[in-house]
Amino acid sequence: MDHQVPLSMPGDIPVNQQLPGEWIEINWDAGETSSITVCQFNEYEYLLKYFYDSEWLLLRTYTTPIQDALFANVQCLGCDDDDDYVRFRYYYSDEQILKVRPVRNDLYGDPQFRTSRELVEFIQNHMQGDSIYEDPYHFRRADWVIDRPEAGTSGLKRGRLCLP
Repeated sequence: MDHQVPLSMPGDIPVNQQLPGEWIEINWDAGETSSITVCQFNEYEYLLKYFYDSEWLLLRTYTTPIQDALFANVQCLGCDDDDDYVRFRYYYSDEQILKVRPVRNDLYGDPQFRTSRELVEFIQNHMQGDSIYEDPYHFRRADWVIDRPEAGTSGLKRGRLCLP
């Protein structure tokens, strides 16, 4: 179950310039591939193109800091529940690895939180350890990008990502 209350509104944390690019999941199961294309949408928000199991999702996301951790508020654009948010804690390492840990939705209980403050307080009180997170996903930066194809090419090349 996703929720209609974000952790915050956009504007807390500017876009991290190390995140835009193509990211490929490191330990995917045989036959399943996953990738995330991270594009800067504006000063505070990202547009993500998430590819999983032969399907693309377009996602809006922005960062909310909670204590010393970074959490992403994610909304699916064009989905049936595009007003709802999913939350992920994320880490970026110097080794070009992006670790994403979904926050377990089953911990929220019913009814849903009515305010962002209630939700943030809940996460602050439960964020230590692994109990509020699902298994992590690890992504590595790709050395190629999907670009607008030129005549006679596949479109896979080094170059700009997120073209207008």
